[in-house]
Amino acid sequence: MNILFVSENYYPQTSGVPVVVRYLAEGLVNKGHHVAVATQSHNNPIKEETLNGVIIYRFDIYKNIFKRPAGNTSEFISFVTHFEADATVVECTQCITTDLLLPYLKKIRGRKYFHVHGISGLTPGMRLFEIKNDFKHTIGNTYNYINSAYYFRFTLRKTIKDFNATMCLSEVDYGIDYLKSYARKNYILDNAADNMFFDKACCTRQVLQKYASLSNIHFFVSCANYTYIKNQKDIITQFYLSESSKNTSLVCIGSQPNEYYQNCLKHVEEMNRLYGKRDVHILYGVERNDIPSIINKAELYLVGSLWEQYSISIIEAMSQGVPFISTNVGNARILPGGITIDSIGDMHNCIDLLMDDKKLYQNYSEAGRKFAYDNCRIDVAVEKLEKIISKP
Repeated sequence: MNILFVSENYYPQTSGVPVVVRYLAEGLVNKGHHVAVATQSHNNPIKEETLNGVIIYRFDIYKNIFKRPAGNTSEFISFVTHFEADATVVECTQCITTDLLLPYLKKIRGRKYFHVHGISGLTPGMRLFEIKNDFKHTIGNTYNYINSAYYFRFTLRKTIKDFNATMCLSEVDYGIDYLKSYARKNYILDNAADNMFFDKACCTRQVLQKYASLSNIHFFVSCANYTYIKNQKDIITQFYLSESSKNTSLVCIGSQPNEYYQNCLKHVEEMNRLYGKRDVHILYGVERNDIPSIINKAELYLVGSLWEQYSISIIEAMSQGVPFISTNVGNARILPGGITIDSIGDMHNCIDLLMDDKKLYQNYSEAGRKFAYDNCRIDVAVEKLEKIISKP
């Protein structure tokens, strides 16, 4: 088949969506398909190139200050509508590449599929005129709310049936009810963990000592960028409240230091004064290839996020047979490899429960590892997508 992906972001962008689109595109190439990607340039001077068999076309399009499409929009629309594809996969809602094409879906050749990656605009609890940290963000939130309401009630609802089918992340995706109500068909396409998480050779090395000297043999780990959304400060508090903290270390790993990272360091100092010294390491700059081995050696994987769509980091922990404890966000509550809590204040009790109950611990470990292997490997995701887009 000739397959075209349309994505706002693609390599060398490294956030969640472009990583997923890349492994799907390259996976389909490996299965013998001809695959191309149409994306925005992000000022990349290379307008066309081939990477691992995928042809990448970049267009100078962007959203202006009013979040309206600008740049060479007609060139992009013409390219997609004239591309001789058997199947076109459009990625994400409320992004420039999708928004430009919605009025022209009937003109796109072949079958058309909408891969939504979680619909943040339908997140429960969003409120009009909600007060944020400052006036700027309050106005911005109000504008986004009104824009999203119009988008989903009118713009997308009017055009979504022009897609042959839609795909979302899980049965608890924020947008699944919307898709089931208005799309022709909807499928579940789980995200996949990187292949290195299923490579035993990559997961058995002793690498943590490259980054920290732990005072204890056992440790808990949390991997996430340092932001209030990921909520490392509350994870740290819950660690101190657990009995297990007296003979176990806590390792937090983020991509880079920032203001929230500094706040975490100060929070550790405060917790030490209140509860006594514990062994806590707030790390950054850890090489991605070392993450599987670090998680593999951990006792528990901790997630305190205030919001998630699909936590691939929990899948990565499950692939190593490491039970998780997570706040009730995203897909956590339907994953078999750990405990989901409604309140972050319950985390310390769950830590002690799992560390004391070896049978329960083992059950979560085995169930999580099996689920990750069966459902969240790249080749599984690619095969599932191939079956979806091959259907008439």
